[in-house]
Amino acid sequence: MGDLMDRVQLQTDAQLANALEHRARLKRRPGLTHCEDADCREPIAEMRTAMGARLCIDCATAAEAQAAQYRRRGV
Repeated sequence: MGDLMDRVQLQTDAQLANALEHRARLKRRPGLTHCEDADCREPIAEMRTAMGARLCIDCATAAEAQAAQYRRRGV
């Protein structure tokens, strides 16, 4: 049976592996050249597309504000 430091190291290794896997998935998913919101379709900057953006800045800001509102209400 491992001691506390062994368990901490295992947890740290698992978190690192999870973060690396998430980063690899993001790299495989290409960004879009235009906003995926059907009502918007505004072009997305090339730099944001390279980072995997799928929404224009205005739509992303609105989506984040809406998500924050849901988190505050606990819904």
